[in-house]
Amino acid sequence: YRRIKQGNQIIHETTDFVDTQEAVENKIIPDAAFILENIQTGKRALFFLEMDMATERIKSLQLRNHKATLHHKFSQYDRYLQSFRYTEKYQEYGEFRAFTMLFVTLHEARIENIRRECNDLPQKLAGYYRLSTFDAAMVDFLGAIWQSRLLSDTTRYPLVRDESAVDS
Repeated sequence: YRRIKQGNQIIHETTDFVDTQEAVENKIIPDAAFILENIQTGKRALFFLEMDMATERIKSLQLRNHKATLHHKFSQYDRYLQSFRYTEKYQEYGEFRAFTMLFVTLHEARIENIRRECNDLPQKLAGYYRLSTFDAAMVDFLGAIWQSRLLSDTTRYPLVRDESAVDS
């Protein structure tokens, strides 16, 4: 990510807020944001990337520590999805009805633990999340290596659909 000057502050280029109240507790800072475009259809998709080095707790029973957890980060992305604030921030790049949050970590076991601990988050939003390991992402980033946040979903999804396989 880049840092940019906004007024008297230096902020991360991807910094935004999950709510109209621009307070610290509503701040969200994706590690990266990018857009993929299908050059034949002109359709674009917005993605946020979170890189995990397994240093953050997944969940905490202590209320004072809960904001420093992955569970809180995922719930913040849920709020961001539902607030549609990203449509304003990224409007110069197109109209986006949704985004996909990509979460890359080091081990399959961590993915399963995250999926289990985040199972109490809204299941209807689970499809907007894709989780994979760093090694798998380095081999086939666009391929069918991505899992949804939903623990019961065993499908491995590609990042993009093959539009040529769809009958006209």
